[in-house]
Amino acid sequence: MQDPYEFCRCGSGKKNRWCCAPLEVEIDKAWRQASMGQHEGALRTLDSLAAANKDNPEVYGRKAELLFALGRPQDASAILEKAFALRGDYPFGNYLKAATLHDNREMVGSLILARKSLESYHPAAVGPLCRVLKLIFNGEMALNRPIAGRVALKMILKLDPTLAEAKEDIESHFGVSSLFTEAAKQDYSLLPPPPTRDRQMAWNKAAKTHGASRLGGMAKMFEDLTASDPTDIPACYNSVLTLAMIGNNAKALEALDRYFELEKDESRLIAAIGLAIVLKAGFGLTNQSDFLERIFLVKVNDPNLLMGFLRKMADSSQFIPVPRQSEEAALNGFLLKPLSSLVVGGDSTPRYGNLQGVLVARPQFLEMRCHTAASSAYFATEARQNLGLALNEGDVLINTILTDPFKELALVSLDKNPDVDAAKIKQTEFVKHYFSTQWIDMPLKILGDKSPKQALATPMSRIRLLGLLKYIDGSSSHILDLGFNSEVIKTLIGMQGSLDGSTESSGGLPGESSLTSLDQAFREARHHDRDEEAYSLGQRILEHSSQEIADLSHVFQFLARQMVSAGTLEEANQLLSRGVQYDRQNNSGSKTADLELARAQVISKQGLADEAAAVVAETARSHPKDLSIVARATEMLLGMKRAKETLEIGEAGLKEAKHQQNRDAEEHLAELLVAANRLG
Repeated sequence: MQDPYEFCRCGSGKKNRWCCAPLEVEIDKAWRQASMGQHEGALRTLDSLAAANKDNPEVYGRKAELLFALGRPQDASAILEKAFALRGDYPFGNYLKAATLHDNREMVGSLILARKSLESYHPAAVGPLCRVLKLIFNGEMALNRPIAGRVALKMILKLDPTLAEAKEDIESHFGVSSLFTEAAKQDYSLLPPPPTRDRQMAWNKAAKTHGASRLGGMAKMFEDLTASDPTDIPACYNSVLTLAMIGNNAKALEALDRYFELEKDESRLIAAIGLAIVLKAGFGLTNQSDFLERIFLVKVNDPNLLMGFLRKMADSSQFIPVPRQSEEAALNGFLLKPLSSLVVGGDSTPRYGNLQGVLVARPQFLEMRCHTAASSAYFATEARQNLGLALNEGDVLINTILTDPFKELALVSLDKNPDVDAAKIKQTEFVKHYFSTQWIDMPLKILGDKSPKQALATPMSRIRLLGLLKYIDGSSSHILDLGFNSEVIKTLIGMQGSLDGSTESSGGLPGESSLTSLDQAFREARHHDRDEEAYSLGQRILEHSSQEIADLSHVFQFLARQMVSAGTLEEANQLLSRGVQYDRQNNSGSKTADLELARAQVISKQGLADEAAAVVAETARSHPKDLSIVARATEMLLGMKRAKETLEIGEAGLKEAKHQQNRDAEEHLAELLVAANRLG
């Protein structure tokens, strides 16, 4: 039953005690009857209640809710019409219809009705509003519209800051562990009005007219403000954001085009390119996005043919299966294109495979997700031919992605005992060749169908290219781990200019600042094991007062290791402490845990075992959802023979691993706990 002092979920705007509370005894009775299999008796109970309360839409809404639960959607919809006849904007009715459409994967229709429900509820009806907003969040994320999804979560937490599930959703989708690009994780903020008195008065008037406390009203407010004064840049930008917040990405993109015409600040324009890429990733906009995946889905009539096809693919190094957790689990793995040679190398046999996508196979179902149109067409054709399918059998879906934009550049060694260093060199050469010879001539939608080479010719296209490179820098792409950030890519394609719109020169590579040049030289020296040169370059990097490079954890850790080798442990400890402070101030603390664990190792070498263990344990407690950090901390504590702390951190990590359904982490932590128990 609902709390009597909450606003009634019927949407009347009254507290439950003075609204529908008298109905709940009979409603509860009906649900108890239904739970015991007395379905018709339950419906009769509600019919009697409706006969005594003909003017209350809630009695029909509650009966419809029971009918939906009993699997009778048509009857439920018919009953709901009686409720809507009494109140056209009956919010609980719209919520019920929205939830049913959501369960049937009809997300667009579900969101339309959910937002109608949201607008109709009393602003203080916390429980009902949180349910509707959770439905909106799930729907928006399913349609790849993270801006609208994040706003729904923020609204939930504003209504009830104690809701743990909403906090977990924020962290998993938009926190440091999320695979989304930074532009998709960003918490976008509205701009304040222009400083002129007449525009401020216009904004105040528009807010009163449209009821700007609700999202729909805000979107209409800024749309009207932009129409009344097309030169109002903040209103135009806010129109983009508020349209995105209600999931209208197509209209938001139209408003963004107007913003691009108005805005003169290059740094803001560059940042807005990332916003454009995120908006273009929304449902129904695949024709505007550059980052896609193709999904081939087909029903398999003969499981034996399917297994034969997978064996053939594996034998030809086109499929690498991943070990299954159980016999009942789906068979999945990676799709590859064996490379007999690379343009940049001289291999005569297929020693490497280019990652093309992933495959999931069940006895009567096959799914292949590919990174490019060519690979999707190839593997779909292979599947049809080997599974005895018709020429056009199966469905091909196209989805936009907001994760690693360069998955197709990953190489996999086909050797049983690969040379890790050689593979990294080959991967680096492969990526370098791609950007300098292919990507530079590739037409991209975000560049107005121009290639990066063509975009270098005009100022606005150049800004779009800088924005694209900034978006790449904010991704979790593996190419960044190889050092291919925006500055390196700019060098490869012959571009000058920085991501803040300025042009810089320091005697280094074209378009690079002195700090960025030093960092690239540092990485090059490290790559070729020139430690003395790397140490000197690292010290020069840290001498800079500039904070242009957010992540310098690799420099701090390398210098600290060199100091440890030289026996200057206290100096290494102080340097890593400085690295922690720098990372928190400039890199949102993304690498703080790595630096703290490195510092703990130094402290341990200093003979301060208790202090070292405390640093490790506190680092793990501060990053409970980062299972890689928790596992490393557990290993370190076990190595320090700290049984109590190992068990505490390991058991918390095991619980989180089960929650995340991360089987690898679960097994690893379980093994560590067994060892810790023996130690104890």
